[in-house]
Amino acid sequence: MIRNVLNIKIDDVSEDEALDKVTSYLKRSDPKKVRPFLIATVGPEFLLTAQKDKEFAKILNAASLSLPEGFGLQLYGGIKNRIPGRLFMIDLCREAAKNDWSIGLLGGWAGDGKKVVVKLRQMFPAIKISLVVDGDQATAIKNGFDLESTIKKPIDILFVGFGHPYQEKVLARSRDWFRVGVGVGGAIDYLAGRYPEPPKFLQSIGFEWLWRLVTQPRRLGRILKATFVFPIVLAFRALNTKY
Repeated sequence: MIRNVLNIKIDDVSEDEALDKVTSYLKRSDPKKVRPFLIATVGPEFLLTAQKDKEFAKILNAASLSLPEGFGLQLYGGIKNRIPGRLFMIDLCREAAKNDWSIGLLGGWAGDGKKVVVKLRQMFPAIKISLVVDGDQATAIKNGFDLESTIKKPIDILFVGFGHPYQEKVLARSRDWFRVGVGVGGAIDYLAGRYPEPPKFLQSIGFEWLWRLVTQPRRLGRILKATFVFPIVLAFRALNTKY
């Protein structure tokens, strides 16, 4: 079901439904004719950014899938489902290994890419990793350098971990170089072991943000936007609409 929150489209689907949409697309589309399928994993702070950044808002609304990631969307935005980006990334990697689809990794600190490759190959020995870009080279692409100079041929699934809105803008301008492109935020950092993953019980009750605050204090600003600013903006928007 498609919902609208602060004038941004959200695909309120389960993780299984989202995975089925992506795998069905990859299985039926011709690899020689690149038809990009862009996926955004959207949290409340995305919607706040999109209120001021019209280019970003346009990209989100044009995405093939805008998946609800943040707990605030469930609590305040009327969204039923929640799909953590890093878990969805692992699910896609599992499907890629099964179907001989290539993946690419773009983002992370210098050296993180190699760590993620090791991790993914431990999990899925058959996985085909065609591109790994991290550190300064990834930062250059984030800041506007063309991906074309780095990539040799289109990739089936490209994961970009720059955080919003950078990862979505990179994907939007690099559509010729992937079949499925996914903005995955900090998923690459987690897979590289840079930060400890939140306990499952915190994930299940929607308190993953608290774990992130403890382990990554620099995220305080983003967490405050998601947990406090977002519901206030929603409330004001509802009042303005009503009156």
